Amino acid sequence: MIHRRKLTFQLLPLLDLMLIVFFAQYLEVRTVARDGAVRMQAQRDELQSELDVVVQQLQSLQDKMVGLDELKTERRSLSQEVTRMKAQRDLVGEMVMELFRLPESAVDGIVQDRTALGPGPSAAEIQQMKKQMQRLSQDRGEEVIDHLLTFNELRKRFDLWEIYIQDDGQIVFTVGDQRQILRAEETTAFSTRLFDAYKSLPQPKSLVLVLVSYGDARLGVRQAVLDGLPAVLERIRLDDEGRSRFDFAVLGYRPEPSPGKSP
Repeated sequence: MIHRRKLTFQLLPLLDLMLIVFFAQYLEVRTVARDGAVRMQAQRDELQSELDVVVQQLQSLQDKMVGLDELKTERRSLSQEVTRMKAQRDLVGEMVMELFRLPESAVDGIVQDRTALGPGPSAAEIQQMKKQMQRLSQDRGEEVIDHLLTFNELRKRFDLWEIYIQDDGQIVFTVGDQRQILRAEETTAFSTRLFDAYKSLPQPKSLVLVLVSYGDARLGVRQAVLDGLPAVLERIRLDDEGRSRFDFAVLGYRPEPSPGKSP
């Protein structure tokens, strides 16, 4: 005879076990979700930081582009101004070139007038002047302007004194804007008047060039000036204690200018 056993299952412990498993899985899922959220937030912060950097770079690039546009406009305006100035310079140069294109006969006539009544430029100086005028008449406009600007710079570095003997014998002494009348008909008087006029001037530059020209003045007055000039310039040099060098050149005859115009 076979005996059968009864199998008895306790359901409550199984239910507890299931609840523990479910709770563990819940905690695991929650931990994973929380870690994922932290990682996502970190990635979001990193992306936001990178985005801020990109925005700053874009703003800087935009500012540079605006600056480049302004510089381009400024350069275009400057280029136009330079082009305009070059055109004006070339035009002035062409005009000056025309002034130097004198016929040979006209130049000879002017030279003859300058030397007819007394001393003036030497033959070598006249020939050099003709060559210089011919060169200037053949140069380009910009080269003529460069020559004039160079001469102007030289003028800034020395003083120019002008002595002009008028038709009536009066001697006009001009330095810059100052103009004095020296009345003298003999050498000693001229030397004294010129020295007194020099004393009224400011300290001259390191080089002083005295240019002498005359109108239809009497020979005696012209000779008094030409004879007395070397000695009085030496006296002036000594009084100046050698700080300046003094020299002179005789330009010769020049017609007396119209009233109101300086010689």
